[in-house]
Amino acid sequence: MVIVRRLLIFFTALFLIGFYFGPQVTATYFSPGSKDDPLVTKKWVDDYIAEKFTPIQDRTLILASRIKTLEMAAEQMSKDLRPTIILTVGSKVGLIDGTEYSLDAAPFLTAGRTLLPLRFIGEAFGVNFFWDERAKTVIYSSPRGQVALTVGQKSVIMGGQQATLDVAAKITAGRTFVPLRFIAESLGAEVIWHPETKKVEIR
Repeated sequence: MVIVRRLLIFFTALFLIGFYFGPQVTATYFSPGSKDDPLVTKKWVDDYIAEKFTPIQDRTLILASRIKTLEMAAEQMSKDLRPTIILTVGSKVGLIDGTEYSLDAAPFLTAGRTLLPLRFIGEAFGVNFFWDERAKTVIYSSPRGQVALTVGQKSVIMGGQQATLDVAAKITAGRTFVPLRFIAESLGAEVIWHPETKKVEIR
């Protein structure tokens, strides 16, 4: 009788547990191949990613293309706004957009290189210069970064990198003259040499 009573109590308890808690325990069913399916395949994941992210990727590519177009337009506009400078070897007259200006010293040739007045050209391009009298060094900012140029030395620091001039910078009539090629590199300018007239066009 004791055993029967205990079994009766046990099954009654099971019944009550099932009655009270059974409705709260429900089986979870997954739609095959859905994101909730724990057995999703790699193909489903790839398709899901493609579906969700391809439109974003396409818009990103379009945006990048438009930004590139704007950058090119801005660069072209910057070039269009630059002045055109014409200097002649041996002449103290310089032209900026057709207007004549007097130079303290004329451009000259040395060791087969044309040397031009750095400040005259740089200021026409809107560059600000700092002159360290003690070190005889010119410091200014350029499209390639900060430039430090010491008179009498071929070595120059440009954008944190060391570069070498064809000939060292020189001072003439109180003005710093540098090689033509260095003007193009440090100021990001287009330089055209006309050998028949010994004229230099900078823009």
